[in-house]
Amino acid sequence: MYSENAAVGDPLMHPGHRDSETPSGISDHAVTTVSPRGRDSADDTATEIKIEPASRMNSSSLNRFNRLRALWIDGWITEFLSCGLAVIAFIGLVVTLRIFNGHVLTEVPLKISINTLAAVFSAVTKSSLLLPVAEGISQLKWAWFSRGRPLSDFEGFDSASRGPMGSLLLVFRLRGRNVAAIGACITVLALAVDPFAQQIIRPISCHRDISGGAAAIPQTNRMIGIGSHTGAGTASIPLELDIAIQAALLNVTEPLNVECTTGNCTFPTESRGEAYQTLGIDSLCVDRSKDVEEDNSLGITYSWPDFGNSSICHSDYSFNGTSCHSSVIGIGSTSQSNDQGLVTAGFLMFTQDCSANQTDQCLVPLAVECSLWPAILTLGASVEIGRLQQDLLSSQPLEHYQDTTGAPWMQIPERTLRNGSWQPCSPTDTSTADNTVQVYGSDSKEWQLWPDSGESLPSQWYPADCVWYIDYETNLALQQYLAGLLEASIYSTSGPVYPYTFVGEYWLKILYGNVDATASRVAAFAQQIANATTIWVQSNPKRNATIPYTHGTAVQTTTCIEVRWAWLSFPSSLILLTLAFLILTARKTRAGARWNAPRSTWKSSPLAVLFVGLAENERRQYAQVDKTSDMINRSRNMSVSLQPTNDGWRLCGSDDAYLESPATRNKSPPEAIERINFYS
Repeated sequence: MYSENAAVGDPLMHPGHRDSETPSGISDHAVTTVSPRGRDSADDTATEIKIEPASRMNSSSLNRFNRLRALWIDGWITEFLSCGLAVIAFIGLVVTLRIFNGHVLTEVPLKISINTLAAVFSAVTKSSLLLPVAEGISQLKWAWFSRGRPLSDFEGFDSASRGPMGSLLLVFRLRGRNVAAIGACITVLALAVDPFAQQIIRPISCHRDISGGAAAIPQTNRMIGIGSHTGAGTASIPLELDIAIQAALLNVTEPLNVECTTGNCTFPTESRGEAYQTLGIDSLCVDRSKDVEEDNSLGITYSWPDFGNSSICHSDYSFNGTSCHSSVIGIGSTSQSNDQGLVTAGFLMFTQDCSANQTDQCLVPLAVECSLWPAILTLGASVEIGRLQQDLLSSQPLEHYQDTTGAPWMQIPERTLRNGSWQPCSPTDTSTADNTVQVYGSDSKEWQLWPDSGESLPSQWYPADCVWYIDYETNLALQQYLAGLLEASIYSTSGPVYPYTFVGEYWLKILYGNVDATASRVAAFAQQIANATTIWVQSNPKRNATIPYTHGTAVQTTTCIEVRWAWLSFPSSLILLTLAFLILTARKTRAGARWNAPRSTWKSSPLAVLFVGLAENERRQYAQVDKTSDMINRSRNMSVSLQPTNDGWRLCGSDDAYLESPATRNKSPPEAIERINFYS
């Protein structure tokens, strides 16, 4: 009860907590003590007290700065600004990654590495999220005690607001019964922000163009000067080409000599990857085993009428005057019909196929016909780690003409691939800077490059890279060489299934193998001959100065930045979850009056704990504690709730907690309080 003799400094009661004994004359006043003296002072003068209205004092002392400060402290501005900072840092991370994605790692114009920069952004994002989460959990702590709860829950919420360990315990104890569980989950999940940030950026190998680097592939659109005249109707190929083809028969092909200073080069391409064209040799093989005829009059004999009755046999009978102990088990024969190509070869040999023949050691005949012809080859190309990678995309055969002195093989396509781009082959009636090759004849069936003297023929002029041809001597030399090479046979002195008894050409032995020849093996053999010839012709650009090279770009293998955007989904989800948690917490605080909870935002302020504290009865009952362990043990046995009292909000004793516990539901409070579980 108020007294004039009240000691100076005694606090006044809160206006809302006065009892009936409070003097009605004392209103909402602020008290200022002037010249404090007791009754026993020398002048025996009573204490002088000056009372002024609080409203006047508030208007004079609370300026705009103080009101803003109060709004800053008592509201959620700090927490929402912290979330905004997290969003800004995340946007900065995304923008930075977007700018430097695909850049060379060593060329990033920063004083720090891109990984460090990403780590800084992620650290700012993470730290900015943890502040509102911690404050939200602390605020929900006060709402949690709107009902009777074990006092140890206060410790649990406080630990959760401090770090992931306490948050993890809170998640398991709340089991989703409170919004605070969301904040605790965010705190635990935030531990993964840094590992996820490390996964966003990955260094990869990439190629970058090098200025001044050389990249060139030799090519040709004509074969001239390869054949050497050796006599009437005869010609021979150069020794180097002979060696290249012989090596190909042993499955040894010399690579095409390309120029690439860095070991990695690219070439301009069209939509299908066409990089360049060159004149070369193409091949085609067909399985003709069904055309083989069987004749058992002289043992087991198979003949192929289409190739001069080429025959193979195995028995104890004589064959063509030769004992079958040295029978012909494999043979190659040729035809030089120009309508079919430079040369057409037939390969007849035994192979084992028990599904077709259950007798005679499962031997069946295999007949394969192969043709080789000149063609315009369109290829895709690149050089990787010093190795040329080529893909044959299309092949256009040259047309054959009955020209015994000029160009028996010739083709003028409608377009040509020039510097990686298709260009039309448009003729002109006169020579121009682009059209420099004169072609005689009224149509493609009569094209000639060198007509007979005195013969008057119409002519047109074409770009040099549009006229593809082979001269007469080269055609004759290739035909005669391939025909002589592929006319061969192998013999066996002990039957067809013992490879160590074979006698004959080495390449035919390779085809025959261990009696396991196949049509695909023969086709690969023919293509090896074609490839070896093509590569040798390309590698000798001095024989054709018209279009000696296709030029590309030298690239250097380096390390580039690759951003894996999917890893950003985790921090972005965490930001959205934090915003949702903060909004729910703010709304729950505003609605606190509905369940008898304070609407003030005390959050993690230690002053709130000091001002609220335990009610006098509870504090007096459990005051004799000296150790933290004693406090923890006693808090587990205390049920309290936050209640308004005459002295303000206080944590007062309550039986709600243990009465709600399944373990103590049917027991009296004194007995039940010993068995109460945390967060029951």
